[in-house]
Amino acid sequence: PRDPRIWRKMAAFVEQDDALHTQLTVRETIEYAARLRLPADLRRDEKLAVADAMLRNLRLARCADTRIGDADVRGVSGGERKRASIARELVGCPDIVFLDEPTSGLDSASAHAVVSTVRRDARHAGRIVVATLHQPSWALLSLFDKVVLLAAGGVVFLGPPSLAVQHFAALGLPAPPNQNPADFFMDLLTVDVSKGERVAQRDLDRIDRLKKSFRYAPADTYASAAAVTSTSVAIADHIDPVVQGSFSVDSGGASTLSIGWSVKDSDGDASGGGDSRLATEGGNAAVTAAAVAATAGPATSTLDLKLSRWSNPWMTEFGVLLERCALEMSRDRAYLVAGLARSIVVFILIGFSYFQLQRNQRGINDRVGILFFWPINLIFTTITPLVLIFPMERTIMRRERAAAAYRVSTFFLAKLLTTAAVTTVFSLVGSVPIYFMLGLRLGDDWAPHFFKFILVQWLESLTATSVAFLVGAAVRTQKVAQVAGPLATVVFLLYGGGLTNFDDIGYPFRLLQWVSPVSYAFRANMINEFSGLTFSCDGAASAASCTSDGYAVLDFYSVSNLSFGACIGALLALFFGYAACAYLVLLRLHKPASAKRVK
Repeated sequence: PRDPRIWRKMAAFVEQDDALHTQLTVRETIEYAARLRLPADLRRDEKLAVADAMLRNLRLARCADTRIGDADVRGVSGGERKRASIARELVGCPDIVFLDEPTSGLDSASAHAVVSTVRRDARHAGRIVVATLHQPSWALLSLFDKVVLLAAGGVVFLGPPSLAVQHFAALGLPAPPNQNPADFFMDLLTVDVSKGERVAQRDLDRIDRLKKSFRYAPADTYASAAAVTSTSVAIADHIDPVVQGSFSVDSGGASTLSIGWSVKDSDGDASGGGDSRLATEGGNAAVTAAAVAATAGPATSTLDLKLSRWSNPWMTEFGVLLERCALEMSRDRAYLVAGLARSIVVFILIGFSYFQLQRNQRGINDRVGILFFWPINLIFTTITPLVLIFPMERTIMRRERAAAAYRVSTFFLAKLLTTAAVTTVFSLVGSVPIYFMLGLRLGDDWAPHFFKFILVQWLESLTATSVAFLVGAAVRTQKVAQVAGPLATVVFLLYGGGLTNFDDIGYPFRLLQWVSPVSYAFRANMINEFSGLTFSCDGAASAASCTSDGYAVLDFYSVSNLSFGACIGALLALFFGYAACAYLVLLRLHKPASAKRVK
């Protein structure tokens, strides 16, 4: 049976919808793909040279430094976007490329440019390209060497497109002179159920006759097509590619990447042979393919194992992905500006509304309210945008994972660290000024209390990031994420301790406080602020109702059963726990069909 680990290195699949990083340029998209998919034997500059050759070969040099873009940010055209998607897959030097409707949504000129560039690359590199087309023109269909017409689960024709017209004409079904032959083929193979059962049965009978005519055609009618097909299948079943370190740049500026493979004979023995070369000379991309030839000498099992699993070591993958995630995050101006503006607006509103809290009875209630509200603000403003961003990243990850470009662990850790760095900045922008504007513990010993306050807000923002990743990994669509994210925030709020005393919560639901980061942040904030603090009785209805000791406030809200250090440890445990759950969900629920064993 086919080994999926080796097949992922041999075959590339370009889906109909283009999932690309919108903040990266075309050049960066292909360069990062080359750095991730080409073997570790090649240096970085060698991989970049391969990416540069692919840019020129697919006619992307003019838009190389243009961002991919999306509906909100203007970027490349539809045809350039499609060619960038194809180039991202071809840069890994696959032997077989599958294209799912590469011309859908493109005008005729863009569609012709996409197919012609892929055709030229396939001829030069010796690749097998299999594509499905939606309503192609005859000029577009004629670019293909072979066309397969299928109907009702059977083959109606296989061979050059020009022979298809002759084939159906010989069967008494000539194409009308002024009609696109591709449309004529589809009319022949379509069952029209809108005109009643008699017409539908007539169409089915016609299709059955066409299948039989092809099946029982003389052996020499389509001999060349059958030979090509059987040869392609045989190569796909028995080829075992092995990268053999063969990249060099000479003094004349020509760069050549050589890839060798071993061909297994019927006894399972391997013999080296052949190479496929991607060369650039004088600034022009040229791709040549050598024929497979069996030579003496066994293939290197170590290299074979390396290619069958991963192209690069774990640290190399992590470094490349960390760089890519940081670059994309730094260019997401809308997210960065919105996050900073939100933090600034919130601390201004709260800071001036509760400016310089007094140490009286009213000051107690104000402190409790703000120490509960601030963790809620952090967790809500962190989770809400991230649960919408992560599903889009997940789609790209699933496709790159299917191609064995990298491990899920390297992607997840790189994305988590870059996102956590940004959320840390957002939390500090709001938490640092709010502490001084509110006047929280500004005595002679203010420094320890200040840094403890910042530590709590930082850890809670990290925990909120891991919660957002868990929600984003667990849901399938952005619409569900828009519901699940706020729902998690509401649960954390209800069992955070500020609305209801911890001791008053019913037993089954009391357990939810232990998984709520708001509860630990609220406890830690309260302990940090009220421990050793005294209050005057100004504003008290009577002396009996006066609370002058901060420890009494802690006992009243039932937050003194855990120490400050225990709350910090709990927040750390929640951060790593939610992150681990998010990783496992991402690993198991979003596993591509061709990567069932990828870890």
